[in-house]
Amino acid sequence: MKQIWYELKSQPVISAVTVIGTALAMFLIMVVVMLHQVTVIDLAPETKRSRTLYMGRGILEGFGSNKNVIQSNLSTAIAAELTESLEEAEATSIYCPYVSRALANTEGNPTFAADAKRVDDGFFRIIDLEFIAGKPFDRADIMSDLRKVVITESVARQAFASDGADVIGRTLLIDDVPQEVAGVVADVSPVTDVAYAQIWMPVSLTAPTASWGNPNMGDMRTLIVPRPGRDEAVKAEVNRRLAVINTRLAADSCTLSLAGAPYDHEHHKADEYPVTLPDVNKGRRMRWMLFGILLLIPAINLS
Repeated sequence: MKQIWYELKSQPVISAVTVIGTALAMFLIMVVVMLHQVTVIDLAPETKRSRTLYMGRGILEGFGSNKNVIQSNLSTAIAAELTESLEEAEATSIYCPYVSRALANTEGNPTFAADAKRVDDGFFRIIDLEFIAGKPFDRADIMSDLRKVVITESVARQAFASDGADVIGRTLLIDDVPQEVAGVVADVSPVTDVAYAQIWMPVSLTAPTASWGNPNMGDMRTLIVPRPGRDEAVKAEVNRRLAVINTRLAADSCTLSLAGAPYDHEHHKADEYPVTLPDVNKGRRMRWMLFGILLLIPAINLS
């Protein structure tokens, strides 16, 4: 230690550069690790990431006279057929993953833009939004096509100059359509991309949806939280339901696949638009290469 201290004092400039450079390199490694961790660990309000199975990307082969291949999310009907009433699941949800820019205002007040997402009632049993006032809309509200929404406290303050219980039941115009405020929640970070929105609106479970001119494809994805230890049972049941769907589609010479879904959160983050089961090992290799390169800097400084 005395020798080290002597060297540091005898060459202060070089010593300072070495120490600061090593510290900054280690800090950079910590930042990179943290940025990755916040996307994969259980993080409020996505507190069930480690237990959730994700599904939604569909590949429909043999569609139309030209036997086209369609890659899209699922229609509401197909998503519901695959996930609703799963015996081995604690909760399931059908939601649209895309956030749309909506114009909101109240009578006599300026219009402002907010991020809106369409979800079903099961979404609030999987995503633990912190309710400040009110409650989420339920299945009866959705099936009755009642126009109820959940908003963040920042939207409530901007629209009503309040984020308390007095906001519940009041009318918010969203794209000029009157919507009743059912609940107010704490603001959500965009880091939690599945949960993130500023306004949550009911997804239509009754109106037919279609993508690429096919009623089996649409904008919907699903979340499934299996009962403890029942992940494989849930996957097996989903695959059985998929086989039934494909038996029906065989009449039109079509085949639907789910790109290896349902799969866990790590696979979900590995590829947003997979055509097969996402390769998590590729991402791991890239991270280890990055860590190795970053570690070279402090290694050279120390040497």
